[in-house]
Amino acid sequence: MTPDEIDLHVLAGAAAPLLLAARDARGIARRRYLLDAAERALRLADPGAIDEPARAVAADLGLEGALGKSPAPPPPHAVRVPFVSRGLGFVRTLFVTFRPWARPLELPADGDAAASVTGALALAAEKAAHTAEGHVLTAAQPDAFRAARVEGTSLGAAAFVSAFSLWTRRPVRPGVVVTGALDGEAIRSVGQLAAKLEGVQRTPLRVTTFLVPAHDREALPRAVEGVEIVGVADVETLVAQALEDAPAPAPNHDELVHDALKRFRGGWRGWRWAGLRAELEALLGDLPGRRPDLLVQVHAMLAAVVRHLGDPKESLEVLERARLIAESDEGREAVPDAPLALFERQRAMSLRQLGAFEPAGEAAERAVAVAKRGRLRGELIPSHGTAGLVASSRGDLREAIAHHRAALSTALRHTPPSAPRSSTYLIAALGQAGDLEGARAAYEDGRAQIATHSRPSARASREAWLRAAFAEALRAHGEVSECLDTLDDPSVRAAIDRHPLPGLLARRTLGLARVARGDVDAGLALLAGSPAAYGHLAAGHTAFVAQQNVLHEARARLRLGALGEDARARLRFALAALPPYEAAARWLQPKAAAVLGALDDVGEPGGPDAEAALAVALDALLGACERLG
Repeated sequence: MTPDEIDLHVLAGAAAPLLLAARDARGIARRRYLLDAAERALRLADPGAIDEPARAVAADLGLEGALGKSPAPPPPHAVRVPFVSRGLGFVRTLFVTFRPWARPLELPADGDAAASVTGALALAAEKAAHTAEGHVLTAAQPDAFRAARVEGTSLGAAAFVSAFSLWTRRPVRPGVVVTGALDGEAIRSVGQLAAKLEGVQRTPLRVTTFLVPAHDREALPRAVEGVEIVGVADVETLVAQALEDAPAPAPNHDELVHDALKRFRGGWRGWRWAGLRAELEALLGDLPGRRPDLLVQVHAMLAAVVRHLGDPKESLEVLERARLIAESDEGREAVPDAPLALFERQRAMSLRQLGAFEPAGEAAERAVAVAKRGRLRGELIPSHGTAGLVASSRGDLREAIAHHRAALSTALRHTPPSAPRSSTYLIAALGQAGDLEGARAAYEDGRAQIATHSRPSARASREAWLRAAFAEALRAHGEVSECLDTLDDPSVRAAIDRHPLPGLLARRTLGLARVARGDVDAGLALLAGSPAAYGHLAAGHTAFVAQQNVLHEARARLRLGALGEDARARLRFALAALPPYEAAARWLQPKAAAVLGALDDVGEPGGPDAEAALAVALDALLGACERLG
């Protein structure tokens, strides 16, 4: 397998050939190279691209972390599209979604490609009696296109199919791959069809039909095993071949939003955010303008999802649209307090991640005020929790504790099963404030609440959160033995093995406590392995939390005089992975630059002074990261 072929498999998310090559590789360097490529391909694979035999090989090779759980299935209007890179073909899954703050084509592309998508969306909107405004073409795995640039007009037919499917509710037939340029309603020729056909034959995705421009059909083989090649001359034929005949039933928008809200509340289970994003964007594109109440609610949920996926700046752009709707004449009359409280909470959390703590605090206080005004206990509890988290980031621990106590008191009176979450936040704030006995009392009360009020299926997760929070308070106060005893529980072990949150926080505390106890290698390994421990589940903001653990590893090694080359490389990678957006970047980057500068000086003449400077710089950076959550 040549380097170009290896890169192509990564670009295509085709992990199986790389896994087999890595398994059979001779030589340590070659095997390591192929393992790295296979891991990247696993992380970039489209839904449905990794079958069970490939999963078994990945597990045998120690790549379970790159597998995670199966990614969310693509929406019913998703279409598979062939591409060519360096003469080699591959297939990816694309779909149209509602994302008015983005470009019409959310992939690296030249002007012809972008124009072809814009024209295709306009034509589909005309045919479907819909509006194309705010809709974009994106990929199921956008990160796969960081190393590829889309050129030419061959996306036109696929963009039309996905948009027309979305707006008419006629699902795309399973296994359909589409290529072709649009010229009005005619399907025109595209280039590199032979390479695209090879990509169709090579793809791990299931393919039954390859739709190509009618003019190009004769240039391709009459038959390919397992794949029917069909020429289409115009969009009418394209629709007939690509889409199911019957549309899906007309939706009940209230029920759809209610169902989306339930899935939103469980988004952390199995890291469902990517699938939820596609669902909420499609829902936004379908909601009628006469329902500002639903529009504000869905925008607020989408903003939270976007933030969890790692982009609080885009989250604020989503929330700005919600604000305009809420403050319109129709919004002032029709939007109730519950969506407004949700909106203000999400604004507060996004501003917090951007390092804008004062406006975040103002938004959190508005959320509390709106929830109180509407007598919405279900909104008041998380609003107090948000206000408490923002107050901690501002350094006002007294206010943070007051908000968390208010949330806990309300939960205990009205929704006892939700009380352990408030207890967890309260324990963390009390620990940060130096009140270990207060944290201990909150911990014991929280465990009693779990035993009394939690469903058996929810107990382990809530227990893990409580234990992780209290153990960190113990560690910070030098109570290492009790800290380790607190973490020695099946619920914590399960979180460390499978759940990024609270698993990453428990890893941090357990790793540092083991180092303090003298079990140095095991403790450092827990910290260093954080970024790779959860596969695609550790993405977005949780990836930032994972890299914080690497910063803690470097600080611990510095104390031990054991900051070797591998640890330095991990530290440099962690610094490069710090949030790049706005206030957070302006706040973190000078501290990161100080760490890098001191790191370069370590090992040079004057070593002890350089190590002391690096320790100071790392402590400052860790403190800043902690405030971002």
